[in-house]
Amino acid sequence: MGIDDFNNLKRYEKLSILKMYGVELNRKFTKYGTIKLVICVAIKNFFVELNFNVMTKQIENIFAFEDGEILNNHSNFNEYLINTKGFDDKFEFTY
Repeated sequence: MGIDDFNNLKRYEKLSILKMYGVELNRKFTKYGTIKLVICVAIKNFFVELNFNVMTKQIENIFAFEDGEILNNHSNFNEYLINTKGFDDKFEFTY
């Protein structure tokens, strides 16, 4: 199944595919605005972002993508590269 095939499925079919074949990569809550749980899932040769509104308990969006820039938004690594030295203060060299 390709990304176009996935995008043409009905919502319940997308959720079924995610449950059967998806590998969860990341989940996090939004920091601003409406509180949403954003889950990133890998499926064979593309990724899916699932947006769940915590307040209404509704799925707002199921978005399939292949773009590395969008995938980078789901990386936790950049959250730790904060200070002026380029690393978190807790970073220690292990060699």
